[in-house]
Amino acid sequence: MEYSSQPKRFVTKVFRFKKSGSVLDLGAGGGRNSLFFAKKGFSIDVVDFSSKALNTIKEKNNNYKCNIAYYKENITKFRFRKKYDIIICTYVLHFLNKDNIKIMIKKMKLNTAKNGINIISVFTKDNKIHGFSHLFEQDELKDFYKDWKVLDYKNHITRKGYKAIYLIAKKV
Repeated sequence: MEYSSQPKRFVTKVFRFKKSGSVLDLGAGGGRNSLFFAKKGFSIDVVDFSSKALNTIKEKNNNYKCNIAYYKENITKFRFRKKYDIIICTYVLHFLNKDNIKIMIKKMKLNTAKNGINIISVFTKDNKIHGFSHLFEQDELKDFYKDWKVLDYKNHITRKGYKAIYLIAKKV
């Protein structure tokens, strides 16, 4: 699998709200979002079940020597060690069943520091794609964050043409 080196555009918007702190990237893949924040001085924890993905991040980080901790785990088994200023979970939750999605979002919210941010993107039911445990309804993701301030919630099309939604929400 080829990993992009550029962060998702919607992820870069978060830098307007948080200039420093700790970031947890759940299902980090090739690390494009993690490395964006790491290069700006954030402390990063990345979680991915793929050794190849984690090695890709490590190789990229050799050029930058950023503060990144690596955890080879399934995100549903990850033991949160602290509260984070930013938690990222892009294009991962649709691989989980609905019960595990609820549990993961609850854990993410619980382990976000006060005034912290969650960034999530998911594929929607508007796609005619298979192989995902759960495709999201239009407002389903937003409904999980009724008790937070939703800073941004938009439909978008991925570079591969999939219909998706992203959410940026702040814990208040």
